Amino acid sequence: MQLLWTVICNLAEADLQDSQKMQLEVVAGQTAEIRSLGNSSGGSPPCFWAQRETANMLPVQRFTRDMGGDYTVVCGTGNSNYSVNISVHVTAPKKPPSIPQLTVTEGEDHTVSFRCVSEGNPIPKITWYANKQTSRRDLKEETNLEKEMAVSTLDGFTYQTSNTNCCATNSEGKECALIYHYELGKPRQETEAPQILLNPGQSLALRCRANNKKPPMKWFFNNTELSGVRMYYYDSVLEYFSIESVSGNNSGEYVCKSKDGQSKATQVQVHEEDFIEILELNESVRIWEKEKATFCLQVQVLTYPKPQCAWIQPNGTKVQSDKTHDLWNNHTFKLCNPEPGLYQIQLRAGRKLVTKNLSLCVTDTPKFTILQNLDNVTCMTNSSLPRAIFWKRCPADTNCTDSAMWKETSVNLQEFPDSDQFCQKDIVFSEACSEVNNHIVQCCLTNMDGSYCSEHFTVENPSSDPSDSMVLILMCCIPVVALLLISLIVVHVIRKKRVHYSF
Repeated sequence: MQLLWTVICNLAEADLQDSQKMQLEVVAGQTAEIRSLGNSSGGSPPCFWAQRETANMLPVQRFTRDMGGDYTVVCGTGNSNYSVNISVHVTAPKKPPSIPQLTVTEGEDHTVSFRCVSEGNPIPKITWYANKQTSRRDLKEETNLEKEMAVSTLDGFTYQTSNTNCCATNSEGKECALIYHYELGKPRQETEAPQILLNPGQSLALRCRANNKKPPMKWFFNNTELSGVRMYYYDSVLEYFSIESVSGNNSGEYVCKSKDGQSKATQVQVHEEDFIEILELNESVRIWEKEKATFCLQVQVLTYPKPQCAWIQPNGTKVQSDKTHDLWNNHTFKLCNPEPGLYQIQLRAGRKLVTKNLSLCVTDTPKFTILQNLDNVTCMTNSSLPRAIFWKRCPADTNCTDSAMWKETSVNLQEFPDSDQFCQKDIVFSEACSEVNNHIVQCCLTNMDGSYCSEHFTVENPSSDPSDSMVLILMCCIPVVALLLISLIVVHVIRKKRVHYSF
């Protein structure tokens, strides 16, 4: 990738008058601008790059990889010009290692060689691994400074029974490639890739192994026999097939077959662009409150190259998610003990970005409260949106343990307000006391989790007899009248005493 920013070099008046050559280092793709900091007269004369092959003068100069060397910069106007000689060194931009090209070639005496090639700046260091252990034996290494390329060749004879891969590393990153290994005559192992995802230009290396007492086997591509490399290793025979640089035409099914009918297959997909496929994601999640502490939101994806995942939480914070499972481009990401609310998940693989929205509803068994006043019996609870609400009632003077004595009365559904908890509603509904006087009642609702009812509540008949009301009034008034009489007597006595003292 070309670097487009500009390097600015500031020259003092002493630099303009100095005859020594100045040094400037730029990265290929950058532009350079020379500026004068000013002179004793207070001016800041402009500076221009003198072109080598023309008489043109340019205020900035863009450098490519092959433009290093000596340049002349002219600063000033009119008769007060200064020429500055600058030696420019152009360096290559730093870049991470390319994904190694891993191929298999036939060696001497029916052996094989593994070749690993990667480019980068700084030049990558190549390391071989067998069963996740580094290998330093039987290596041949070389570098190409001009192409910024590292090449490593490994004698493959002693690495036939293990997963073999090479990794290229420099200060900018690390990339790996491997030989995909399959065993005939055995059940499919987790280490055998069912599918292989590649980009154009990457390599493909396949290896199939069987007991050498079995009939020989071959690799086939979409039922066409392929020309591979065969090697015998003690009691085993191995068949290799590799492609140095794949294209879309190499997508398809690769099958290792023996003449006795045994086979192992893998599906190779060469994608022109970075690739993300969501394999499993529940976008509307409901759990019980008791499950929340151990619950995790989860997404399973098939991607190439390796993905990154971030969760946007209901409060707007962004959390990077670590992979909990990573096998053959199949990745699982989790976010554990989440709060209820709306979430967004962002998945990125290379330049491909996929965003999905999901919700988490945490529910619990509704808790009911029943209150009674002179006119109504009211039921209150919190719940997810109900599908039905109703009252159950049984006459208090009957046997309410008999289910046949209970009757249900439906209540019309209405628009219930949201509660302070996500996906929960404040549910309030009432029944007139006149309908359920001297009854045992329950208020009930049905939501998507099930049906729930309150505890039994006995509705007492509010008093409506006028004589009872009169008795209650008289009982309240007698103490008030007595208190008033006592107050009058006290006032009368005090007045008489005052009159007596006046004489």
